[in-house]
Amino acid sequence: MNFLNQSHKNRFNTIISKDGTDLNDLNRKSLFYIISGNDELFNNRYYIYDLDKRWIAPDNLEQVNFIETSLALIELAYNLYNNFSSGSISNIFKGLDKDNFKLAIKGLKIRFNMDLE
Repeated sequence: MNFLNQSHKNRFNTIISKDGTDLNDLNRKSLFYIISGNDELFNNRYYIYDLDKRWIAPDNLEQVNFIETSLALIELAYNLYNNFSSGSISNIFKGLDKDNFKLAIKGLKIRFNMDLE
């Protein structure tokens, strides 16, 4: 799996380990890949995903003032996790910078088992 940098890889492995994610669980892997690759998302991961219940936590998102790019990535990550959606795919990709665009594309590839790199 290709990561943006070593920090991204370490954070991904930390979340995977704490969650106890099965390595064949592409839904969670794509979610955690996106969360671990963005500083704001990683720093607020407990508002995004409940590790105790092992479930997304959309009701907690209002507790953090996420920037628009982060909200778009959360939307995509949630959609890849369980088809949760409140917006369009074009709104998700609109305004993403280069690194966040890479996160989004790679998250899609992981979820649909197209991670052939």
